[in-house]
Amino acid sequence: MTERVTSIVDLSKLRIRDYPKCFLKRNPFPSIAIPEEIPPITVDRESIIRHFQDTIAYLYEKGESTVTVLVGEYGSGKSHLLRLFKHSVNSQLLHTEEPVLAVYIRSPGRNILDFFFAAVEDIGRSTLTQLSIQVIQKYLQKTWSHSKRHFFDKEIREKFEQGEIGIESLLRASTIYDLIREIREKLFSKIRNSDLVSAFLFLSHPDYSSIAWRWLLGEKLSREERDNILVDSLLTDVKESYSVLQSFIQLLQSLGMKALVFLVDELEKIMLIPSLQRSRYQDDLRHFIDDNPKGIAIFFAIAPAQWDMLSREPTALQRRLAGNVHVLDPFDEERIKDLIRGYLRLNRTEDYSETAARNRFPQCDPDLCPFTENSIDAILDKTKGIVSGVILLCRKSLDFFLDNIDSYEVITAELIELVAKQEGL
Repeated sequence: MTERVTSIVDLSKLRIRDYPKCFLKRNPFPSIAIPEEIPPITVDRESIIRHFQDTIAYLYEKGESTVTVLVGEYGSGKSHLLRLFKHSVNSQLLHTEEPVLAVYIRSPGRNILDFFFAAVEDIGRSTLTQLSIQVIQKYLQKTWSHSKRHFFDKEIREKFEQGEIGIESLLRASTIYDLIREIREKLFSKIRNSDLVSAFLFLSHPDYSSIAWRWLLGEKLSREERDNILVDSLLTDVKESYSVLQSFIQLLQSLGMKALVFLVDELEKIMLIPSLQRSRYQDDLRHFIDDNPKGIAIFFAIAPAQWDMLSREPTALQRRLAGNVHVLDPFDEERIKDLIRGYLRLNRTEDYSETAARNRFPQCDPDLCPFTENSIDAILDKTKGIVSGVILLCRKSLDFFLDNIDSYEVITAELIELVAKQEGL
């Protein structure tokens, strides 16, 4: 008789691997080697981290712009470092009297307008809205005797004066278009793209904020929606896109940002753009560097093969990038150990101790258990020190070990070899 085929997965025997047997709360290694928004650990990249520290110090003290290129194989940790740099800046320098803002560009896209959208999205609606509210609030505080004429409800005005309501409620009872035009003229007249300023200011209005945000992300708006936030254009004209980005830089600087740090990942993707379009984009990036000699640090990350291709092109952009290149070498044995220790340490159970680890896994360094020294050698051999490969092989090997714990006392080189073969490494 033919076995009956069903369209349901049997979930009656669900089980969770017994990670506490390894003094672990869970499998500590990410299931996909994509860097977390806030990296939990960082293994020593002493040279590039020191360069980053020096760059930010120089930017903060001298104000002069710099450009750095990070070259590394896929999975070598470029994205991890850029996210680490972003978190380091924004957690320590953003909320100071002289703020520095770091922006992570996940991919440069196909033109400078894509670059702008990526920057806006990374900064985020919440942050830009708060900045918009702060601008309007400070303006009203300084000019209240004059600007209170924009608010037609006396009761609302009095509540605002007494601190009983916020800007959002106040704006609902205002001649908002006259107010926005006034602020735009008084505070941002030097910024070329007035539509950008209008959209930014309307982020503070509870009824129009979503329309303004959609405009900033390049979504298509109706004529009525554009009129609602005092913009004439749509962000679809690539010819004007460079002026939009430059106006955005000026806007951020006018908001009091002492410096900006742009962390641009996957620069290699511009090599996939058709040559004429790529040439235009490279010119825009070169202008971006040249037109901002003060207050900006840019870090580009790129894979070696594409960097070689880009280096062979005698372009103005290539000349700007060639002066400050840092290569991320694959991890050696000690760095792999540090990486594994870091992930394990973050996820140890409360009953973990060096003594307990030695008793249960006498063949292992307590910090590395259940990984043995010879398993580290095998991991290095199979991954060639590429960080993403190390993380994935460790995750698979730990699960395999627990699934076959009756056959293995620890994670050995032989176990690593078997798992690597199954994974096609």
